[in-house]
Amino acid sequence: MKSNTQAPTLSVHRRLGRHVPTGSKPVKAAAIAQEIGCNAIQIFASNPTGWRPPADNPKGSAAFAQAARDCGLDPVVIHAPYLINLASPDELIWEKSLTLLRWTLQRGSLLGATFVIFHTGSHRGSGVEAGIARIAQAIDRILPETPPEVMLLLENDVGAGDSLGHNFEQIGAVLHLLPGFAARMGVCLDTAHLWGAGHDISSAAAVQRVPLAWNASRLSTLMIQRWLWAAIEMFMLA
Repeated sequence: MKSNTQAPTLSVHRRLGRHVPTGSKPVKAAAIAQEIGCNAIQIFASNPTGWRPPADNPKGSAAFAQAARDCGLDPVVIHAPYLINLASPDELIWEKSLTLLRWTLQRGSLLGATFVIFHTGSHRGSGVEAGIARIAQAIDRILPETPPEVMLLLENDVGAGDSLGHNFEQIGAVLHLLPGFAARMGVCLDTAHLWGAGHDISSAAAVQRVPLAWNASRLSTLMIQRWLWAAIEMFMLA
């Protein structure tokens, strides 16, 4: 679980972006983002509701990465498919989730992505501690096998049913189990999910009162907050 990878860096000015559909022409997505005034972009690298990723297309991926650079889009963010559930007690689902997230990180590198975002998933009745342990176990397998320049971000959830990540103690617990990957992991706050979980973020003062639990983890508090606020700002248009 050791990693010497340094965290990616972003310019300090505000990043404003949105999720842009790619369809069969991902290069066009970069142009659309630029046209509407974005300097960051989020896309899917595959069908968000399917297990099977598309065939390899190195030329197409390189063309999108170049288009994003030409359009001044930084960072490029990939949202992983919704089916991924690293917390699942079902071995088949867990292994399929590992395979798909691993592929997404690898494709993210080809697309010039800085971040891949994924949902923490659901423990499906196995319990919070068991689910958190499964997530950490999966990430411990995936990150050494994927490009070090792509950072993996855990996204908060609303907290329905057995889902994990709706409170920051749970996110912090995952990070605490993976101290060797501090430079490759961060947090993306979904503002809609924050509202759904009962957090008031209607003003700057209210945001400061959101009870983050990063000190419970061994990941750098400053680094997490840095990416966390960048992620909040990035998806103002989403």
